[in-house]
Amino acid sequence: FQVLYFPMFLLLDMPRRIVTYTPQTDWGLLNLTATLGGFIFGGAQLLLFYNLYRSSRVGPPSGPNPWEAWTLEWALPSPPPPHDFDVIPTFQADGTIRFGSGPGLPNGSGHSNEIGYPNGSSVHGSTSPLHHEGLSPWPVLMAFATFIFFLGLTIGKPANPQPVSYQPFWPLIADGVILGIISLFGYSRETFTVHEDMHVESWPFKQVPNMKLGIWTFLGAEVIFFGVLIGSYFFVRTNDAAWPPAGTLFDIRNGFAMTLVLLTSSLTAIMALASARAGNRSGLIVSLGGTLILGAAFLYIKAGEWFSLGGSGVFQNYSLPATSYFITTGTHGVHVFAGMCMTVYLLANAIRGKYLNGDHTTLEHFGLYWHFVDIVWVFLFPLFYLI
Repeated sequence: FQVLYFPMFLLLDMPRRIVTYTPQTDWGLLNLTATLGGFIFGGAQLLLFYNLYRSSRVGPPSGPNPWEAWTLEWALPSPPPPHDFDVIPTFQADGTIRFGSGPGLPNGSGHSNEIGYPNGSSVHGSTSPLHHEGLSPWPVLMAFATFIFFLGLTIGKPANPQPVSYQPFWPLIADGVILGIISLFGYSRETFTVHEDMHVESWPFKQVPNMKLGIWTFLGAEVIFFGVLIGSYFFVRTNDAAWPPAGTLFDIRNGFAMTLVLLTSSLTAIMALASARAGNRSGLIVSLGGTLILGAAFLYIKAGEWFSLGGSGVFQNYSLPATSYFITTGTHGVHVFAGMCMTVYLLANAIRGKYLNGDHTTLEHFGLYWHFVDIVWVFLFPLFYLI
């Protein structure tokens, strides 16, 4: 490992992707050393595979805890079940670990055959049931769709040599989007079961339903995500002397129109929830339809602005401002589109008569997400269009 990588530190003055170089650079010996280290390091991996093969064929099984360890990672059977523990483990002041009502495993003490089985079950007794919802194939398909999508962005080619403009490989991008939608739909159709321990501390969220707490946690992560994008904008803005004056690059009228449309869509989302609580089916359908139309209008205006800026040579004259703008507003546009997909799902259920008999919490959770998307735009509008 050191023979392979340590010479690379000494080659810090060598540019990347250099195939040939003159002897006067003194890079030859260091590159030769790294090459030899690479062959040695790669050959050593054969020992790893040989060890895996031999261990699977020779010798007794190691068991769930061959090290006689007492920490949680070894307090499971081998192979571990998808859900790990049936009951959340609890820790006592003396270091004892308890699984439900089973006997404790004191810190540093010897273990019987009970170790390795969650919820206090015996090595000779029944095993814990499998949670089949943990074996979903949809996250794997979603990850593959993401890979296909970004592969389409990566392997694109320059459309014109002068000036250089980039043309993504749209068939792969379309395949990634289609597979992503299929995986999201399949994942949404699955049934999730959460087994909660009644002996864990629930303060300060005791009165908050788990689903709403999950939505707020998700939105907290989104705040961090958009905070990074906006922070990058501030960094670029304060360090770029050629930032265009307000109103010269981004049309204020477009920004105001999008702000008005998106804020109005928040009103229709609130009206949808109020209609559901009042049992007004037609009001619910009209409000959700209005939210969908207003979201589409926002993306229509935004797409027109994107295409107009993309064809104006903005990347040549204002590369950093344009990059900051397209990444930030593009990410926000993806969130708006995701909210529109949710609205289509809610609208289809509303047409079938759902959300009118007290089961309107889904609308409330959607409203939290949609209002968050609107709040983000309230920050983006003045940052890009007014300042």
